[in-house]
Amino acid sequence: MSLFWEHLVNHTFLQYAIVGGLLASLACGVVGSFVVARRATYVAGAIAHCVLGGMGAARYLQRVHDIEWMTPLLGATVAAVIAALIVAAVTASGRQREDTVLSAI
Repeated sequence: MSLFWEHLVNHTFLQYAIVGGLLASLACGVVGSFVVARRATYVAGAIAHCVLGGMGAARYLQRVHDIEWMTPLLGATVAAVIAALIVAAVTASGRQREDTVLSAI
């Protein structure tokens, strides 16, 4: 265990990893509690799956079509926003239930 602390002091990437993990745990705790309190777990799952598709599409565009500015983070963000807008638009019209729309997306 003392070797871990020695490496933690000497290597900045380990320090960044610890700080990043702590910040991510705080953010996930807050967002997770909000999602559960609003009973929107199905929405969160659907958006998360759309994000994975956006990341894959962005990586595909990077590698196959040499579009270097299309990073997986940008693809994830675009996919999440598009999915959220579609869910909001279809749910607001009132024709379909929200879970039906989420399953289709």
